[in-house]
Amino acid sequence: MDPFSALGLASNICQLLEFGGRLLSGSLELYRSVDGASSVNSELQSITDDLLGICTTLLQPESRIDEQHATKSELDLIPLAESCKALGEEFLLLLTSLRVKARYQKIGSVGQALKSEWKKKEVHRYQKRLKNYRSQVAVHLMEILASQHVAIALDSLSASHRRLEITSVNEPARLRKDIVRTLQEAIKDGGEKIEAALEKMTERLAVLVSDVNVLAKELKVVESLLFTRISERQRRIAEAHPRTYDWLFEGVNVEGPGSPGVSVVDWLREGSGTYWLGGQKQLVAAGHFFWYAGTDMQKSQQGLLQTLLYNVLRQNPALSNESGLPWTRHELLDAFSRLGSQSVNSARFCFFVDGLDEYEGDYTEVIDTLNKLASNDDIKVCFSSRPWNVFEKRYGENFGKKLELQNLTQGDITRFVKEALFDDSRFQELKAKDIRYDELVTEIANKARDTILELQERLRILPTDLEEYFRRMLDSVEGLYHKQAARLYLMRLDDPGILSTLTVSYFDEENPSFALEAPMTPWSIDEIRERCTRTRIRVMARCTDLLELSTVSGDGELADSRVDSLHRTVHDFLQTRNIHSLLTERAGKAFDINLYLCNATLSQMKRLELRYKSHDKRFNSLMDSFMCHLSQMQTKGNCEIATLVNELDRTICAFRKTYPPEYNARTYTPVNVTARYPENWLITEIMKRHLYSYLSKSPDKLRILIKKRCPDGLPPLDVALQCHYGEEADPRIVSLLLNQGASPNGPVGTVGQRTVWQSYLEGMQIKILTEEERRARVAIIEALLLHGADPSVGDSDVYFRSVISHSAIPEEVAHLEGIRLEKLYQSTTLYQIRKWFPWRVSYKSFDP
Repeated sequence: MDPFSALGLASNICQLLEFGGRLLSGSLELYRSVDGASSVNSELQSITDDLLGICTTLLQPESRIDEQHATKSELDLIPLAESCKALGEEFLLLLTSLRVKARYQKIGSVGQALKSEWKKKEVHRYQKRLKNYRSQVAVHLMEILASQHVAIALDSLSASHRRLEITSVNEPARLRKDIVRTLQEAIKDGGEKIEAALEKMTERLAVLVSDVNVLAKELKVVESLLFTRISERQRRIAEAHPRTYDWLFEGVNVEGPGSPGVSVVDWLREGSGTYWLGGQKQLVAAGHFFWYAGTDMQKSQQGLLQTLLYNVLRQNPALSNESGLPWTRHELLDAFSRLGSQSVNSARFCFFVDGLDEYEGDYTEVIDTLNKLASNDDIKVCFSSRPWNVFEKRYGENFGKKLELQNLTQGDITRFVKEALFDDSRFQELKAKDIRYDELVTEIANKARDTILELQERLRILPTDLEEYFRRMLDSVEGLYHKQAARLYLMRLDDPGILSTLTVSYFDEENPSFALEAPMTPWSIDEIRERCTRTRIRVMARCTDLLELSTVSGDGELADSRVDSLHRTVHDFLQTRNIHSLLTERAGKAFDINLYLCNATLSQMKRLELRYKSHDKRFNSLMDSFMCHLSQMQTKGNCEIATLVNELDRTICAFRKTYPPEYNARTYTPVNVTARYPENWLITEIMKRHLYSYLSKSPDKLRILIKKRCPDGLPPLDVALQCHYGEEADPRIVSLLLNQGASPNGPVGTVGQRTVWQSYLEGMQIKILTEEERRARVAIIEALLLHGADPSVGDSDVYFRSVISHSAIPEEVAHLEGIRLEKLYQSTTLYQIRKWFPWRVSYKSFDP
């Protein structure tokens, strides 16, 4: 039993004991109305229904208890719950008899009626039983709440919220400490103190369980929107000068100085009717950066909507709604419609979209989507793009709500040039001797502006003369360096993330598995700086001016630089078919870009000094890159995956010895790398990444994972059936787990205590499937049924029919329904009778 389920069970027990106490004390009053006895009977029916509801839910988790992972205190709740349920059923019988009598005689209160039904000794006996149960549940509950089991589970939930920067309160942790303190004092004093304490905290315990449920739901929805490198483009943007765009908030008209229109600030405050800065509603701002050189999600409409919704729900998770996974464009648009309707009482939204011209697809479609969002009175949209005809046509006459940056940024450029020159001591000496200083600043600023405008004109089409110029630059490098230069260009093209100087510093390695030979000796800060300096010189020598290195800010001691294309036109040039073929040929047939990047990231991880916070942060970033490239290697059929994963596993194990896991003493949250990568994390992540080629050769690791569960407490089969990184479950991995002993009838471990089978069916998204997705779903459902999934548990039959009717063709529906009926038949007592007396029962005549 997971700790949250134990809390839910304890909460149900407390509710039953509170109900029983009120019943015996006579505090449940019945009032006679004009209807006479019929009204009293109706009230008795209501009280009976309340008690029946408590008794019914009391032992729901009992049949799904996972004794392997439950603590003693959690296990002890089961027999206590059984005893309390028996007591509740006795109360139900008494209430039923009262309902019968209420039809014929007056009843003042439940308490008075019970006294007429029971002897004084019987009332005392019930009171004694209640007192005994209260003492037991108080002790068990205090042990459960005070245990690290619950503390870690709550902190893990909170840590996940913090990791995704989801706005949430610390109420569950506070409630837990409050309840523990109350129980400790009551148990110490004993007697009536325990009864009083339980009366106080029954409601608080129910609130705690409810809050945990809500947090888990919010986390699930926000995580479902997350995709790899969702914030990569934003992180790549260099830090701006602190006074850049000051004019934006100084009342400048959006059409430019001296022209008609309202200022940007006025538009934000009052544009399109009522709005948020002056109102009582919460402001929720979100943004998206389109990026032509990024992943599909970074330049698609799906990525736009998913990023905006992800950032909205992080700030206001209360707006989240359950949805199928993965998200479709239609579902995302529906979610924004719901946000608009909910916002009447909660929030208003402002969305900022950068680089609309870098969207990949039909521009009219994305424009229509933005217009649809902005049509809601509580949603505003501000976007930027190059001045293309498609945007000019739709927004060129959008008077008062259009801003042309090239007419307004001259002051920013001039300020930047001045301050850059002020920092140069040599220029200061020259300035003191030459009065033409101001003229020089103006000239530099004007040329910079003209260059920006010129580059904006070189947009989608790569001019012939520019292509010839780039080709000359590409060939100007000595032939000796063509191989290394080609590899550097391919790295920049293939990796849509931040390509750091340290990552490319291995570009001259000839051993394709060089990470295996990398030592575990940490780099010193001086060694890192020296390596970066040397690499910058070597990269620029091989790539002339087609690549540039710019500083990555915010890394502290690990101040590194990143490798970028000089301009978008360079990126487009390198991607042309002829040039890309040339680069591939020069790099060598044996060069696998993903294999190289996996080795480069792993080599760096092995050299980090994890005592430094910046190195700790770098490790997480490198781990994400490593996993992404590992997935690409499987797609291309590379056989080096197992070697790399095993080396990473060895590295993490070595780090655990050098840097033991550390947790915050107060909140018990991870504070270092090894605490964030606990035992079984790697095999779980491999499963989420669908790396079947590795898992199929690691049955022992899968069996251990099934036995110990995933680090978050969930059974691996449940994790494998979920959607991760935008991809649906892999039937091959599901079959691997089932063959190694995973049970589809095991508990998921959430508060609702559903089985893995139930959770899969209930969480299934009903959508239009590709043929590959349809076949995968059918294969998964078939595998689960054949490995013992209970088709009769809960409402699984309803969900089953709904899922297969939308996920399978008629032949597959009939096949799956046949398997389900066979399993139902085998689970009945008729199956046993048929085994003993096969001539008495006909299988064909049996209809479940």
